[in-house]
Order: sequence, then structure tokens, then C-alpha cells
Amino acid sequence: MSPSTCFHTKRYDIVVAADGQGSRTRRLVFGQETSSEAFKSLRVYAAYYTIPWVEGEGGLAKAYNAQWCRLIMTRNGNCPMMQVYLFTMKDTESLKKLNKEPIEKQKEVWAETFKDAGWQCDRLLSGLNTCDNFYAHEVAQVKMKQMYNGRVVLLGDAGYCPNPFTGMGTTASLIGSYVPAGELARHGNDVGGALKAYEGIVRRPVGECQKLPFGLPRVFFPSSQLGIWILRNTFWAISTFKIDQMIHWLLPEGNGGWSIPEYPELNLVL
Repeated sequence: MSPSTCFHTKRYDIVVAADGQGSRTRRLVFGQETSSEAFKSLRVYAAYYTIPWVEGEGGLAKAYNAQWCRLIMTRNGNCPMMQVYLFTMKDTESLKKLNKEPIEKQKEVWAETFKDAGWQCDRLLSGLNTCDNFYAHEVAQVKMKQMYNGRVVLLGDAGYCPNPFTGMGTTASLIGSYVPAGELARHGNDVGGALKAYEGIVRRPVGECQKLPFGLPRVFFPSSQLGIWILRNTFWAISTFKIDQMIHWLLPEGNGGWSIPEYPELNLVL
């Protein structure tokens, strides 16, 4: 801090920490030890950025597996820019140390990790060098035993990050924004009562969102060409013979066992 730094103290009814899986607010309020215990690494590292879309690419998302536990995904939805996702379970120790390095250094390490992956990697990595929206992180789940402390409450990934492989991040964030709003409206000035009710209500659906099928995410990261061949042919068989539909047909119909609470106090017009 410079000698001219000024600090201001303000009072708020509630502080909402929605600053992601690496939440600094969570560490500040709950302590480093508690925050670290809640952070469950999946030993996968991911990088995201965009590059210009090339005519003829189409609007479908694509996934490509490379040897040594590497996965590349692209998607654009017919937008001018194409989203690029790089995932790896290789060299995780070196990638873990990159968090505090400059962005250019991070890009260099990611480019080195994927330089011989094949497919469209030359073009994708060329775009990596020039993009201005690069972001990388360690893929993890956050499982807090308590979602609030005093008048500070954790929402979304800061309190219960499911991780990208569940596909439930948006669902969890919507639950975690709607329920506390409703409980605060219902409890009036009793903020503590509202936060206690919020935690009790969302604990079950959030736990459902965090469930990972057996073998995930490791099954998406074969190390050898044989493993990649098995993975591709497994997905081919599932798609060709509609195995996923058969499993869905055989399983009993269910809605997860959780009903969205209604809050007339919010005066929502649907």
C-alpha cells in the first residue's frame, strides 16, 4: 500500500459473495483453512478464449481428444467469434503454479502443452497468441459446510461450484439467486433468519447439481491412442444405437425430488 492509500468504512445490511470458485471474499470471511478444505480439485486445468470464426466452420460444437490427457472443444453458435476450450490432466503441477504469472507467460505454457495435439491446433494456438480475453483456472468443486457467516452469504460458484463437467452451473446459480431473494423478502429485517432458511432450502438441490457420474471427468482424458479409440467408439455406439434413450426409457420418471419454492412476497409477474 502506498502512504496515500485511504480506507473507508461503510455499513451494509448484507454482503453477497458471488466472486467465483476462487472467491477472495470466502477466504476473508471463513478463513483460508476452511476455504481450502472446501475447494475440491478434479486435477483438470482449463483455458478459455475466442478466435475469429472462419466461414464454413458451421455452428456445431466440436470436441477432439489428443494423447496425453488433452481435450479441445470449440463452439460458436454462428457468432463472429469462436469459443475455444483447452482442457488437460497433463503437467498439472506446472499449470498450477501459473495462477500468479502474467497472462503472456500463461499463454506460452498452454501453447507448449498443446503444440503437438493435432487437428486444428495450429490455427487455435495462433489465435491464442493474439486474443485479449484469455482465462485459465483449475477445475474444481466447492463444497462449503456453511453458506453464510453473519451477514455474508455465498452464492453460485463461491459457495457450491459444481464444475463444468456436470453441466449444472447455471442451474445452481439460478437456485442460489432466486431463493435468497425470496427468503429476504419473506423475513423482512430478519436477515439472519433469511440466510438460515436459504441454506436449508438450497442444500439438497445444490448437492444434486454437484453429483458426478462414476469415472468423470477422468474418462474424458484418455492418455493413449487406444484409449481415444475406445472413447470415440463408445460415443459412436451410444449415438448410433440410441443407448442413451433406452436408458432414459428404462429409468423411472423423476423430477429430482425438489420443488421450486414460491415467494409471493417478491410480487413477481410471470
